[in-house]
Amino acid sequence: MQLITETLKKNREQIALLEKRLNENGIQSSALRRTIERLSAEIAQKTTMIVVLQEDLAKKNVRIQELDEMISSLNEDVEELAMTASVQSQKINEQDKSLHTAYYCFGTSKELKAQNILSGGGLFSKAKVLQPGFNRDYFIAIDTRDTQEISLFANKAKLRSSHPAGSFEMVKDEDGNLTFRITDAIAFWSIGKYLVIEVG
Repeated sequence: MQLITETLKKNREQIALLEKRLNENGIQSSALRRTIERLSAEIAQKTTMIVVLQEDLAKKNVRIQELDEMISSLNEDVEELAMTASVQSQKINEQDKSLHTAYYCFGTSKELKAQNILSGGGLFSKAKVLQPGFNRDYFIAIDTRDTQEISLFANKAKLRSSHPAGSFEMVKDEDGNLTFRITDAIAFWSIGKYLVIEVG
């Protein structure tokens, strides 16, 4: 745009110079005068067009700036939404993990009592399971969706925690060792998230 403006300015100067020479020399050529007038009119028309184009360009620059600001604002909104989605996804994953986390342990009566997991249980009284103050570190955390079997490495076992009948079974392998198998995970874990098995 600047180049066109400068070119028109030079052309105007040259036409003015030609008119001056024409007047100084007293040349009365009607054809030359018409040519100079035509060129002057064209330059005036082009100058008007340039002014209009410069105004349009200025308006478009303002619009481009507005659009840039809108894009910048939208990018910030997208980043904020992505951050929110990430935080929510993390919370959902944590809640999902917590919802499907359970704990199990097995051991002899003596081992379980030493960890305050079992207490009491004499000739005429039933052993109590998971009384206040039991050692939570003795338990192994599992995902209830992934763990259906627990090898007990013993030939005798007794379920001590409360779980619905029919949601589990004890299966012996060829060596006589028991495997605790959960047959209905949803029902099995519906009462509690702690599984205690006494072996031996």
